[in-house]
Amino acid sequence: MLALLRYPHPYGDSANFLHFTFEQTEKDYNIAILLRWNLIYKNMKKIVLVLVIHFLLDASTVNAQGWTGCGTGFDVQSFAFAEYNSELYVGGFMNMAGGVTVNSIAKWNGVTWSAPGTGVDASVGCFAIYNGELYAGGNFSTMDGDSISRIARWNGTSWSAVGTGIPSGSVVAMTEYNGELYVGGAFSMAGGVPVSYIARWNGTSWSSVGTGTDYDVEALAVYNGELYAGGYFSIAGGVNANYVARWNGTSWSDCGTSNFNGDVYELIVYNGQLYAGGDFDFGADHNYIASWNGTTWSPCLNGMDSHVNAFAVHNGELYVGGAFYTADTVVANSIARWNGTSWAACGAGMNNQVYGLASYNGLLYATGSFTQADGIVVNYIAKYSGVTGINESGLDNSLSIFPNPANEEVKVQSSMFKVGDELRIFDMMGKEVFQSSVISHQSLITVSKLENGIYFVQLQSENNTTTQKLSVLH
Repeated sequence: MLALLRYPHPYGDSANFLHFTFEQTEKDYNIAILLRWNLIYKNMKKIVLVLVIHFLLDASTVNAQGWTGCGTGFDVQSFAFAEYNSELYVGGFMNMAGGVTVNSIAKWNGVTWSAPGTGVDASVGCFAIYNGELYAGGNFSTMDGDSISRIARWNGTSWSAVGTGIPSGSVVAMTEYNGELYVGGAFSMAGGVPVSYIARWNGTSWSSVGTGTDYDVEALAVYNGELYAGGYFSIAGGVNANYVARWNGTSWSDCGTSNFNGDVYELIVYNGQLYAGGDFDFGADHNYIASWNGTTWSPCLNGMDSHVNAFAVHNGELYVGGAFYTADTVVANSIARWNGTSWAACGAGMNNQVYGLASYNGLLYATGSFTQADGIVVNYIAKYSGVTGINESGLDNSLSIFPNPANEEVKVQSSMFKVGDELRIFDMMGKEVFQSSVISHQSLITVSKLENGIYFVQLQSENNTTTQKLSVLH
């Protein structure tokens, strides 16, 4: 808090004392400044801003915003996200989003909620982008009042069927591979073609994926040129493949998962490895999450204490959601982040499960059965700033910024720069305001359009994230 008090000068009104008092939880800064009143009158705003900036730069911690709600949220839980045409789509069981009737599918533009059509008669559980359209899957039999079963596509204006669809069961996972849309779930027919828990759509017709699997497919991802499927199956294409299998476009093969002992709910690629999350625990430390390098599975320290439901890559880290209380030894409460070597909490976490995660407009979004995040009411969906609670010890002096404070341009330099690394700038709320790929050991960034204040410059390489503070003063 900044208190500005004007004291009468004992020798007349030609000069005045101004007493600025900064109050912080662990530190009190008292600065007595003697200034002539005519200078204060002309430059007050700039002087105060300079003092505030230096106060923040000297403070031991910076507490940016953590979890916040998205309007008034939903009336019940949701599961899935997808970004399409610069808006965030959410699917689930919800009937209302921010006071708007949505019937299980809603879209968010960063400020307000709206409905893409009149919705479905059941639930939406997954999304995918294919051939420029948004595909939605679930266990519905009608979409927008039309008879459209289990899968539908949206062109930004209207919904339409995907062939004759999937007549029964449910669609749980979708992804594009080799120019076709692969769909997994619990079903035995697609477009009139017999299939077994997985099928593919080429934009015109449906076909099988070999002989499929012997039970539900719940996750799909592309890694090293092959399609990986996770679920509750033990056989894929006639091959023994416990819970995870891979498809090369022609045949199925196993992935060394003979030790897996439970469902795989989610798959994602991060830092050159494939991560699997679910309801499995094998060995001493492969608890509910493991990574695959194409040859072997590895633990993520001691993993979680309960199952994993969702993944998303955001700001160079892997975010993990589920029903767990701890990630390794870190108290996390249903959501945690992994940088490849260690776990960290995301604020105080949630009061119930996280089912879906997505990175959108520089923020991380989470949805699930929780009603609170960081102890505040959010109603089943919340957004999170990735720059929260940055400690001075977490800032790296190997990242040089000059001048600082900056007005028009700033030179960012580091011996750690490699071509292709990502350079980002975040404001105090954690919103990304600049992003560029590194092309040399130094970068010249124009900051003239940024508002006055404190920012965080972040260099993200394959195995490391380096952060430094920047002040902008015009």
